[in-house]
Amino acid sequence: MQFFPSDLHQDQIKHLRQQRKLTLSGTGNLNAKSFFLSRVFQQSDFLNLFWVIEDSAEVEKVVANIRFWSPVPVHNFTQAEGKILGPLEKMLRLYTLLKKERKVIVIDPATFFSSYSSRQDMEDQTIHLKKGERFDNMEVINQLLDNGYEFSADEFLMPGTYCQKGGILNVFIPTMMSPVKVELDGTKIEAIYEYDQEEKQVS
Repeated sequence: MQFFPSDLHQDQIKHLRQQRKLTLSGTGNLNAKSFFLSRVFQQSDFLNLFWVIEDSAEVEKVVANIRFWSPVPVHNFTQAEGKILGPLEKMLRLYTLLKKERKVIVIDPATFFSSYSSRQDMEDQTIHLKKGERFDNMEVINQLLDNGYEFSADEFLMPGTYCQKGGILNVFIPTMMSPVKVELDGTKIEAIYEYDQEEKQVS
C-alpha cells in the first residue's frame, strides 16, 4: 500500500541534485523535514547528507525523527560551545565521513565550517609498524600521545587507549573492532596481530 504519491517532493529533489544544497524553512516542523530527507535518500544517489542545525535543543529530536523515517545511519557531529575536538575525535569523524556508506550527518554551523587536518597531515601522523622492522619505543609512544591516545593502566582497553608492559604494546585503534598487540624482541618487532580481549585469542 502506498500512502504518499510517487512524485512527492520531485521539484525539491531535482533542485537538490542540481544545486547540491537546499534550505528548508518552517518552524517546529522537524518531522516533515525528516520525512523529506528520507524521500531524498530513496530517490537519489547521495552518499552523505548534512543537516546543519543552529538550535542545539532540537538536535536529539532531529536525530530521532531521521531514524524513524530513514534506515540509513545518523551521526551527531554537533558539539558544545567552546569545546575543542582532540586529534582522536577529529580522526574518528573523518573516518566516518570517508566510509563508503550512505549516511546523514547532523551538525551545527560552527563545526560544519571548522577546519580539519588535510589528507597529507593525516598521512604524516600515521604510525607505520611492520613485522621485522626496528621499533623506537619513545618515538611510537610520543606519536600515540600526539594523536590523542591515552595510557591505560588496565589491560582491558577502551578505544583510543594503549597499554605497554615489558616487550608488549597493546593499542586500541578507534576505527577497529579489536585492539592490536605488538610483540617486541628488544628493538625489533616480532609480531603484530589483532586480538579478542574477551577470549584472549588472536583474531
